[in-house]
Amino acid sequence: MSANVKKRYTESHKKKLHKTRVRHLAVTVISSIVCLVSVGAYLLSDRFRIVDISIDGILSTSREDVDSYLAEWLEQKKFGIIPVRSYWTLSRGDLAAGLASAFPTIERVDISKEFPHALKIIIKEYAGWGVLCHANAGGCFWIDRAGVAFEPAPDGFSGAIVPKITDERERSVVLLERQLSPEMMRLITFFNEKASSDTRIQSVEFTIASADDTVRIKTRAGWELLVLEKADPEYIWKNLNTALAGDVKDNISRLEYIDLRFGNKIFYKSRK
Repeated sequence: MSANVKKRYTESHKKKLHKTRVRHLAVTVISSIVCLVSVGAYLLSDRFRIVDISIDGILSTSREDVDSYLAEWLEQKKFGIIPVRSYWTLSRGDLAAGLASAFPTIERVDISKEFPHALKIIIKEYAGWGVLCHANAGGCFWIDRAGVAFEPAPDGFSGAIVPKITDERERSVVLLERQLSPEMMRLITFFNEKASSDTRIQSVEFTIASADDTVRIKTRAGWELLVLEKADPEYIWKNLNTALAGDVKDNISRLEYIDLRFGNKIFYKSRK
């Protein structure tokens, strides 16, 4: 009998102990949830709401459009409940990527958060270095020094102020992508810089031929220089100086073109 009583007592004690543990666990879980909710509510309160926004670096991009985009973007909510307009939840990377994607003139965006409710945005826009026009597809586009097209340009652009490149190849322009090879940009940049200081050249337009890798450099005097896209600009320049100091010198007023596509062999043609 005593053994049965002892057994029942032991089982009863275990049940009470189990209930106590479950009760303690439930209290702990509920307390944790309440604590987390309270902390979350505090962190997402207006105390940490992004209200002070400064933007620097905008030159050609519409400031009104950028402000409108920011206002709409900051009203988003993650998972439908968590506001992004909070010091703790705002993703600088997502906002920077969104701005660069929404505005083709923006090359890079640097964003910093300042505790507890300030946001500083620094925008770097593409620099309009030159204009690329497509003879077949039509349309002209501003490009930067890397050959990246970022926005439409006037169709009637003359090329007197910045370099003008006419591409006769069959291809379409994709904004925010490189349109000209590094070799092509190196060549064009080299002769554009030389043209600003050498009165014999003064190139006003570059034309990329459709059939091969030929680039025609038109000078202000009207004659053209024929070179290859992947040629060494320094080597071309050396041969050009040789040509201009030689037979071409006395015929430059009637010159039609100088062909430097064949190594150290120099060909030229004069107008009749």
